[in-house]
Amino acid sequence: MSLSELYANTRETGYTINFFMKAGPHPRSGLLAAPFFTTNDPIKALTDKGCDVRLIVRFSPITTPEALREALENPRVKVRYFTDAKFHTKLYIIDDIALVESANLTDSGLKANRELSVLLKQDRDEAFYALPGLFDELWNDADVLNEEVLREYEKAFKSKEKPTHEDAFEKFIHKFVKPAAPKSI
Repeated sequence: MSLSELYANTRETGYTINFFMKAGPHPRSGLLAAPFFTTNDPIKALTDKGCDVRLIVRFSPITTPEALREALENPRVKVRYFTDAKFHTKLYIIDDIALVESANLTDSGLKANRELSVLLKQDRDEAFYALPGLFDELWNDADVLNEEVLREYEKAFKSKEKPTHEDAFEKFIHKFVKPAAPKSI
């Protein structure tokens, strides 16, 4: 496995999408948390190799219902969500490696924006050991995405009244789905 220690979406450092594409021949578990979600490319890179994925996203003016539907229809993926802008974590764990970063699960975040991501390994980096527990805390706080909730999100996202500003969208989405917020300090 040839993973970079640092990704900044440049030729020199590599592109964030490479973390998912080069995650080894048989990854078992992927834990992905990002507020903005528009592409299933990283998920497909994992699930096509037999990996089970848990995905946490945020309902926002950016996260698309199409991307959520594709993830929800993938039998290897379980999806949970927040509606609150306090969820801003970008954390990707595949088995015994993790990427702590600034990139969202969007084409821009994975391939174009100047992002910064640092690779941590279980057998090398003490900080790695706290990450699965932090993911599980978020997972347990998030609400489960199911077909009914996704239909309501699609209605909200396609509504002519849909605000583009995140704070306004957060209030708007609660007309369609109940609030879901991570625990705060």
